[in-house]
Amino acid sequence: MVDYAKSCIQIEGYDVGDHATIAFTAVDTPYVIGTMAILSDPTLAVIRPGLARNIDTGLPGFTAQSVLFYATQNCLVRFNGPLRVQHVLLAGNFYTFHEKIAVIYVQRQAVDGILYVDAEG
Repeated sequence: MVDYAKSCIQIEGYDVGDHATIAFTAVDTPYVIGTMAILSDPTLAVIRPGLARNIDTGLPGFTAQSVLFYATQNCLVRFNGPLRVQHVLLAGNFYTFHEKIAVIYVQRQAVDGILYVDAEG
């Protein structure tokens, strides 16, 4: 039997993941990455104390390094601040962003909808 903790094999990937379903309207809706992960598994804050607070916002969560989006209607998203550059996500398409994202701000472009978020960090 291989003892992976002592072997030279390095397992790569992300430590934590998060999935959220965000209903968006004409008003910016903020979502802190990691909120749903910690709500569904409160032991994350104990097992990984660094996850207890987002280093960028001070809120429970973590900073994602890769985020996958899918929207049911066209929407506008901003990362890490409500005044940052706005990205348009067209309905029915998958979008991946490989950057450090702590908070997502989402609002509709024309019609209310749902934004599905899968984040890894």
